[in-house]
Amino acid sequence: MQPVHQAAVASLTTQPTDSTKSPNETDSISVDTRTIGTLSRLWVAGIAAYGARWARFLGQLPVDDTGALTVAGMMWAQRLAPFSRKTVLDALDRHVDLGKAWPPVLPEMRMLCLGIPNIGQIRAELTRPGAEWSQAARAVASYLDWHSYRTASVDAGERMLSAAYDAVTEMICLGRALPDAPAVLTQERRDPGPRTPEVATAAMSKIKTMLHPDEGESPDA
Repeated sequence: MQPVHQAAVASLTTQPTDSTKSPNETDSISVDTRTIGTLSRLWVAGIAAYGARWARFLGQLPVDDTGALTVAGMMWAQRLAPFSRKTVLDALDRHVDLGKAWPPVLPEMRMLCLGIPNIGQIRAELTRPGAEWSQAARAVASYLDWHSYRTASVDAGERMLSAAYDAVTEMICLGRALPDAPAVLTQERRDPGPRTPEVATAAMSKIKTMLHPDEGESPDA
């Protein structure tokens, strides 16, 4: 069998050149050699990592028996064209390193190439005390009503977070500038004030008074 990278590159030279080309054939020619080479390396690495699972869903090769890109190959080539070979292969490595048992689908691969954290990572950043927020986490926070999010039920909070996350990932995918979290919000969570024993004692005393307001009154009152 012809090596993957050779078969893929050959697809550029085996396409018909007359005016009777189909739309798909015309599109195949528009994919440059660099992208084809990246796609070939990706297929080799994907099959090495996932074996039959990759081949079953995406094929053994990104090209067919005639050397033309398959439907999957064309779709991936077009969507991954903006990224360097290193970015694409590193993205697959991250997917494997995260313990994912199945190959990434194309939207996942693009998000990995764009460096978009998954929603679980964003949730962890927003809820971990003192955590340094990434740019994506700050953007998600800008879409949240912080008080409502922090006091909402688990289900309601997840819906709010999911909506904000979807808005931010769409902006990243479209190449738009991300908003930042309000300064007052980032300052509030990064500067909670001193946490000395005296402060803790005073806070506990205040809570006790609020819960049991009559305990501190004298019998003659």
